[in-house]
Amino acid sequence: MSQKLLALTEPAAMPAKPVSARLGKVAAVGTLFSLLWSSAFVAGKIGLQSAPPFALLAMRFGLASLCLIALLAARHRRRRVPLRLEHAGILVLAGILNNTVYLGLGWIALQTVPAGFAALLTSVYPLLTSALAIPLLRERATWPKFTGLALGAAGVTMVVHHHVSTAGLAPLGIGLLLLGVLALACGTILLKRTAAHQDFLLVTALQTIAGAVSLTVLAGATGEFHAIHWQASLVGALLYLAGGVSIGAALMWLWLLGNGVASNASAFHFLNPLFGTLIAFAVLGEPVNASDLLGGLPIAAGILLMTFAREASHIRTRK
Repeated sequence: MSQKLLALTEPAAMPAKPVSARLGKVAAVGTLFSLLWSSAFVAGKIGLQSAPPFALLAMRFGLASLCLIALLAARHRRRRVPLRLEHAGILVLAGILNNTVYLGLGWIALQTVPAGFAALLTSVYPLLTSALAIPLLRERATWPKFTGLALGAAGVTMVVHHHVSTAGLAPLGIGLLLLGVLALACGTILLKRTAAHQDFLLVTALQTIAGAVSLTVLAGATGEFHAIHWQASLVGALLYLAGGVSIGAALMWLWLLGNGVASNASAFHFLNPLFGTLIAFAVLGEPVNASDLLGGLPIAAGILLMTFAREASHIRTRK
């Protein structure tokens, strides 16, 4: 395993290069992270043509778990990092919420809704997380937060109204997507409570393994493994989802955290509505609706507004 890949898993020292160069690198990595996050729904849509949702997800997280375990072992041999992990039960629960419930519900819905719409609707997760953090984590309720939430709600309403009234999209698929996003937000809240001082690579591996085990049980109980039709498109989707998204995006997130942008890394999610729509158009030929683009604008604005408000609050606290 390359030294460069292992270096991504370790906290990076602040580089001595000019600030503009460092910010440019952060922007590039963050943009690629958003691209990978947004493209997962398109890859999932392709994979679902050959495998049921639980079986596809179980294979994805099974492959990703093996890679993460190998990465942990290689890093441990290199640096002898102690594998101490506190609050393991809570972190496993977060992994089940983030991987099994969120993606399980989302990919069931993906069988009936367009991939671009799914990526757009789930992009509100940072807004929902911030809303839950007010009562659960006792974060301050500020006007920027309320304004961001209002913008996000307006964008979602615009997009959902178009797809229900014009495209005839089933409300059940929309409901499953929103329930999945709620599970993802709850899992993120749990991580905020317990994972702040943990080894992020170990936390990622534990969540991935929890998702792999629980999804394998679900796929086995429902007989989905017998409904897999192996073909090149399924193998390609699996490799991309496991390597590019579950491993690649996770390592990029770790790199962003290690470079001192933990408080505002979620700002890159504001790109998800645009990327999700454009990738679905380019790969699957899904139409680009004006309502999706217009609805994505207030969602993106709300994410940016709440992110920068949180960053300003952290700066005031440090002072």
